[in-house]
Amino acid sequence: MTSRLVSRRSFLTGAAAAAGGGLLAACAPMATPQVVRETVVVKETVVVQAEPTKAPPGSIDLDFWYIWGGDGGKAMEAVSAEFEKRNPEVKMHPLTIGGVILDKTLAAYAAGAPPDICDLILCAPLAARGALVPIDDFMAVTTVVKEDNYFDAQWDGTKWAGRRWGLPANEGLGWLGLFRNRGLVREAGLDESQLPQTYEELRTWSQAITKVDEKGAIEILGYSPAGMVNYPDCASVVMGVRYFDPDALKYNLTDERFVEYFYKEKLFYDDVGPENL
Repeated sequence: MTSRLVSRRSFLTGAAAAAGGGLLAACAPMATPQVVRETVVVKETVVVQAEPTKAPPGSIDLDFWYIWGGDGGKAMEAVSAEFEKRNPEVKMHPLTIGGVILDKTLAAYAAGAPPDICDLILCAPLAARGALVPIDDFMAVTTVVKEDNYFDAQWDGTKWAGRRWGLPANEGLGWLGLFRNRGLVREAGLDESQLPQTYEELRTWSQAITKVDEKGAIEILGYSPAGMVNYPDCASVVMGVRYFDPDALKYNLTDERFVEYFYKEKLFYDDVGPENL
């Protein structure tokens, strides 16, 4: 932006010169008229838009804790390295914590040294203690994260008391898929073009694939209920009811649909014996 300015000193000098010339013309004998020329100084002001200050490379440290080990842990290290590549000012410190991540994160928060980012199954235990930063403002402007990419139960699992505290790590909640060993399916004489659609059909497949030895020990397990039982979000999607209502702060484990779910999963334990699982 520019502007043209005439200084007060220049203006007064010009006015005095013009007035003096008029007086001389009135009091003195007739003389040759003189032209008084005024020099006007024009000042130009330029406003320059300052660019935001960028943090120097590696000046921001972020501790990133996650549950995954093995290949999953290596994947998290690769993700961290890629994030550093795209954000040179950040130095990531990825760390595999394992299945005790919730307990360790709570302990670290109580000690005043929590990680900056953590990968948890549930946000509520930390959000209820004020240990998390809500991301509602970010969600209001992001064009990258889209709610339609998630199941409702998965999307709602990161809410607590009306606010959002995190994002689901997996779009689509991948472990809800029915994974199968195609060789074992063919060996059991099952038709892959007719995959199980109900719990009853799934149990028939499981019984056909399962093999036990003479002592009753499992050699091949047709269906493992651990995923559904250990992750109530999965059951929420399958049965159509949230196991926990984050707005009402209420558990729905006594809902008829959840009770039905427990009975259906129990059948798979009955087939091989809970002690074997």
